[in-house]
Amino acid sequence: MHRNKVVFIVIGVMLLVIAVAIYTWPKQDSWNLTLSDNDNPYDVNFFYELIEESNAVVKVEDLNDFYDKSLNQKDTNSNLLKIAYSLDLDSNDVEELITYAAKGNKAFIVTKNPPKLLMARLYYSEDRMEALYRVRNLPNYWDWEDETMDFDSLAESSKEIEHDLQRFFSTASFKTLDTVTANFNASETNLHYKVSEEFAYQYDYHYFNFSDSLNFKRQPLGTIDKYENFFSVKVGEGAIYFHSTPLAFTNYHLYREETFSYCSAFVNEFNTGDVNIDVFSHYYRQDFNDSYRNSRNPNLPSSPLAFILSIAALKWAWYLILVGVLGFVIFRSKRNQRIIPVIAPIKNNSLEFSKTVGRLFYKERNHKRMAQEVCQYFFNFLRKRYHISTKNFDDLAKSRLLKLFPKESRRINIIAHLSVKSFKKETEITQSELEDLYEATRYFILKSK
Repeated sequence: MHRNKVVFIVIGVMLLVIAVAIYTWPKQDSWNLTLSDNDNPYDVNFFYELIEESNAVVKVEDLNDFYDKSLNQKDTNSNLLKIAYSLDLDSNDVEELITYAAKGNKAFIVTKNPPKLLMARLYYSEDRMEALYRVRNLPNYWDWEDETMDFDSLAESSKEIEHDLQRFFSTASFKTLDTVTANFNASETNLHYKVSEEFAYQYDYHYFNFSDSLNFKRQPLGTIDKYENFFSVKVGEGAIYFHSTPLAFTNYHLYREETFSYCSAFVNEFNTGDVNIDVFSHYYRQDFNDSYRNSRNPNLPSSPLAFILSIAALKWAWYLILVGVLGFVIFRSKRNQRIIPVIAPIKNNSLEFSKTVGRLFYKERNHKRMAQEVCQYFFNFLRKRYHISTKNFDDLAKSRLLKLFPKESRRINIIAHLSVKSFKKETEITQSELEDLYEATRYFILKSK
């Protein structure tokens, strides 16, 4: 149990060290065009702070019914701002946004790909939109948000609308590694795109093309490299503004004084009321003729765990981790029996000792002393193996050994004779007698195994 406690303590310390390392690890800046409310080079939170110096800011993160209900409950002197790579709005959103602007509010859409459905709605009147759909036998404009609609039919509808829309409006772009100039209201700033502090990268600058301004009374406001990238459309008492260069409002460029002046001039276009900033992540489509769905995503994961569970591979990985941890707790937390050590048996070194002593005596030619050691070893063997107790090989020991080995009287007599002779002071033992004694005793020892 003590060992398990040590293991859990070590694991806990390791997890704590990892957590501290992750928390204190230096943050790496992302050089992607994220346009979110963070501190990365191409985020836009510095621009939001600039707005807060002159207007009250309301950041809208949950768009449930925002365009449909909340937006038109705002005061008539408020603003709506959306900065994103691209923006998609459904038909209800478009109508609510137009209603919002018509009341005297202003909407600012800063995106490389503006919502073309909104552009079509600004070009055509509401009656004209409905008539267009009726004449061409297309799904009703007001039913585009209905999830039961046939989206293949909606795709055909969007193709027809896009065809008409391209007669007067389209977006275009140019790529360059060089610095480009953006102008607005006598304010000018130079823009470029970097992927790190040292390296620049080709950037795709978008702008607007208008081939026919009939029924579309816009006011050009700004350019980028002599192409129109900023304009407004008056809607009722208010207006909707379109800007195609969100790069100009990023943290990286706001560090420079010229870009700060450019952004300040942009903010001066706002009404004096609140600025409602849409920081929600819209799903957008690359082409106008994709299947139209509600661009808001109410099922967007609201937490890291919800995100993991929304993807099949991550969900199963999460479940496997939980099962593994549970199995470890069940099978490893209980008390385990201590491993029984393997104890080697005590080795009998008496034979090796006798051989060593025998070689020593043989080398010294002390046959009598060697005979005494052989006899002592043999007597000890008789006591342990056959329980014949004797200090010397007397008649009793001889008779008991004869009962066990009746056919070995010759060897028994040799042992009896030489054992007596080896312990007498006046006698000597020759080499041949020592060999006979060794051979006789060895025979009984091997015979007993």
